[in-house]
Parts: sequence; structure tokens; C-alpha cells
Amino acid sequence: MKNIYLIILVAFNLANGQKLSKSNVPDAAPILVHTNSQTLIAGETLYYKITDPEKGIADNKIGYVALIGRDQSAIFIHKHFLIGNAAHGDFFIPVTIETGVYKLLAYTSQSVGNKTQISEVDIRIINPFQTSKYQTKDTLTFAKAEKNNNNNNNLLSKSQFKTRELVSVNMKSLPQGTYSISARKVDNLDLSILPASANEKYKTSIAEITSVPEIRGEIISGTVSTSNKNHAPSINVALSIPGENPVFKIAKTDAKGRFYFTIEQINLNNQLFLQVLGKNQEDFIFDIDRITAPNFESFEFKPFQIAPSLANDLRERMVAVQIRNAYVGTKADTIVPSATKPMFYEPIAKEYVLDRFNRFPTFGQTIVELLPEVYYLRSNEKFTVHVRDRNIGRTIPEPALLLVDGILIQDPTELFSYPMKNVEKINIVSGIYLYGPAAFNGVISLTTKDKNYSPKQIAAISTNVLRPFPEKKYYRQQHNDDSERLADFREQLLWQPQATNLDNITFFTSDLSGKFIVEIKGITSDGQMYNTKSEFSVAE
Repeated sequence: MKNIYLIILVAFNLANGQKLSKSNVPDAAPILVHTNSQTLIAGETLYYKITDPEKGIADNKIGYVALIGRDQSAIFIHKHFLIGNAAHGDFFIPVTIETGVYKLLAYTSQSVGNKTQISEVDIRIINPFQTSKYQTKDTLTFAKAEKNNNNNNNLLSKSQFKTRELVSVNMKSLPQGTYSISARKVDNLDLSILPASANEKYKTSIAEITSVPEIRGEIISGTVSTSNKNHAPSINVALSIPGENPVFKIAKTDAKGRFYFTIEQINLNNQLFLQVLGKNQEDFIFDIDRITAPNFESFEFKPFQIAPSLANDLRERMVAVQIRNAYVGTKADTIVPSATKPMFYEPIAKEYVLDRFNRFPTFGQTIVELLPEVYYLRSNEKFTVHVRDRNIGRTIPEPALLLVDGILIQDPTELFSYPMKNVEKINIVSGIYLYGPAAFNGVISLTTKDKNYSPKQIAAISTNVLRPFPEKKYYRQQHNDDSERLADFREQLLWQPQATNLDNITFFTSDLSGKFIVEIKGITSDGQMYNTKSEFSVAE
């Protein structure tokens, strides 16, 4: 019994998003950012990796990546779980984006009054399909040839390769650490720069971020108000996020009706369900806090035009983009499944996998014939579901905590017409169960086969809710089959966001010839930033 109460106490602490005092929040360090390129055209993909050099603070801290334009609006904002203090993502440059200089920002949230240093990378995007309203007489010019002190001649076995030839990267020449690797064709667009201005001034990239620090995981917060727009203090709010890795949390609102949920596991579902426990849902209004973002007005941008001397390079890249995108369906990336986390009631729940028993078509029949711990009552076409507590020798009339795919069901009537052939298993916990600030007479959790139950009585909330960016495994082109005749116009030969000095890294060149570069960035085992690159050429 003591073990059960210990589990309950732990569940109580984990179920609530807790605000940390300023003294508990460490100052954040700049995040290291590595991109595959700083010059892209519409139809290409921006790849990036972020690494938090401060190790040991939290394994599940959240990082954000934003691409903003000169109109101070965000083209995208991605949320990442920093697994092992790192994360990676990508963004396909659409034809709707205008030509111009953009800022790629990487940052983490901090508590009120703290400042976060934001990593900033200039990204130049060229859209040949439309004219930018921000273009001026300033034009891109060529960068001066400078000696590259970071060039590593030991990365590759030679400096010239043939098309569709295998290239090996000598990772053993690097110090021990974790790295990201980019191998990409470079042209005059990549080597061009914006003309400098003698009196040009950039505003600071330090911005105020007023948010609860996400040092334990993802935070979803907001306010609850009554239908007459008054604060709803001291009420229990339940959060449900269904999916392969379901989330269920309960928190109590503060004096101003605010709630905070901390989510430790990765769940990519953009549909969230919020409910007030034991109340009429139509009497309350939820307002979800907007995504964590710095003050975009802290940045200045310089417009530009494309010099006529770059027209040929731009034309070649446009052709390569169109050919690559024609085969995008056969060379797709894959999403890496997130590590699953046990539900809060495991391992003390009793599990009924329905395929191991004779199945019954309805929930009511399943309760009567299969679940001795459960019973239901019916009154005026409404049902309630209860769990017997045999440890105390009597039945408590309070309803149980009823979940379907992690979604709280406060009126189980809809389940009595739901086909049980769709249900995979049922988990049951007997006895009084404390979870967060609420108490229930047991737990009944149904898991459907597709994990996509759609409740009839509550609607999902999907607006203004930023969900984590999925981890991807990027497509690796192979040319081992001589009979393969598909065109290969890749300019990005390799993007490997996670690598160590012990890995065997290889990639194939494409059908494109010209100058290429392998660039490696990362952090060594002693916490030092490391950057090296090697140039090579490809000829037919």
C-alpha cells in the first residue's frame, strides 16, 4: 500500500506544470546553429541543427527555431525537444516567399525578467518566380577570396571525384564529440555577399521572453474564464493529447484562472482537448498562450537585388530544383517514431487485451462479461461507470477516471454505442486514485487500435498551439545499382545532423559537376565548439 501511495505522490507532482522561481532558473547560453546553406532559392530545403552547449541542466529542455522576415513576421516557428541537448529540422522554401534576407533564430524560453541570448544566422532566399517589394539598388557582390584557416585536408581521401562516386568522410580526424555534416554544391550565389554600409547599424539580438522556463519539458499554458469573462480560479483543468504517445494531465488554476501543464514526452498531435472537471463545459472559455517568441522588432534587414552576373548560376539551380522535385515522391524522408512513455497508471493497472478473450460488441456487454472490477449505472438514458474497490469491502459511488486514447470522457454515455471491435485493450486501476489535484474512484482507460478516438461531446483545440517538430531520417541517395537511370540533380549531397567521430560517414556524388564543400560543426566532448570543412570537385 505504501508503494501505491508513493506512486500516487509522484504522479501528483508530475501532473502539474510548476512555475519556477527566478533563482531556480540558470542563465541560458547561446545555442549553436548549423545550416546546410545561407543562400537558397525557392524549391530548395533549409536544413538546420541546434545544439545547446550547456549540458546537465535538463535532458528534455525545449528549443525554438524561427525564420523571420523584414516585416517582423515569422515565416515559421518550430518547437524541438532537445534530446541529448540537440535537435534538427528543415523547412521547404515555398514559391510564395519573397526574395530577401531573413533571420534564422534559435532560442529557449526563460522566466519573466531573464534575458536569453538568441543565436542569429542570416539566410538569403531568392525567389525567381516573383519580384520582391523590398528590392533596392543594393546588389549582391562576390566575396573576396580569403584563406580558410579551417580547411581540413584530411577529411576526404582525395580532392576530385566522378559523378555518382562514393565519398567517405574521415571522421577519425575529428576530436571526440557530436557533429552535424553538410556536403553541398557551391556556386557564385553562395559566394556572393551584400555590400557593407559604413553607417549601417544592427539592433541587439537580445530580446525579452516572458515565459515559464521549459527545463523539464514542453509547457502548455493559458487561462480559463467564465462565459461572462470573469477569471475562473481554483478549478481543475484536464489536458488530453491523443496519439501514439498519449498525454493526460490535470492542473488547478491560480487566482487569475491561469493553468500550466508540463509535458515530458514527445507527442506531435496538433489536436488538444481541454476540459474543466465536473462542470458544464459551455460555461467556460479557454485561451491558450501564444507560442514563445522573442521580440522580432529587435532585428534589422538589408534588401538586395540579384546582379546580372549571377543569372547563369541562378538558372542552373532553378533547373536542378525542378528536376529534383519531380522525383520527390520516390526520395521522401521518414519520420522517426518518438520513444513511448508509459501512461501514469502503469504498472499498477490490470490490463485486458480484448483479442485474448471472447469479444463482445458493446461496452456494456464487455463490462458485464469481461471486467469484474467495473460496473455501470443507467438513469434517464445516461450512463455512469464505476470501479469496485474490493480492498475496503464496499463500493464508493463516485465515478471513475475514464479515458479513451488519453482523452478524458466525463459522460461515458457515448461509449455504450461505440463498437468495441475498435478497442485494443482496457486498463483498470481499483481504489481511490489521486492524480494532480483531483481524486477518482479508480481508473478505466480504453486504447483503440488506431489511437484516434474522436469524442462526441468535446471539440479539439488546435489554433495557436505549436506542437513539437518531428525527428526525421533524411533520404540517402544510393548508386549501387548500375541499372538505375533516374536523374540525380542533388546539390545537397548529404545532411547528417547527428554524427560522432566514430561513425562511418559516406555519400554519393550526383550527376552535377562543379565545386562542392563538406562542412562539419559540433561540440567536442570537453564542451568546445568545433568547425571544419573541406572542398572537393566533381567532374563527369
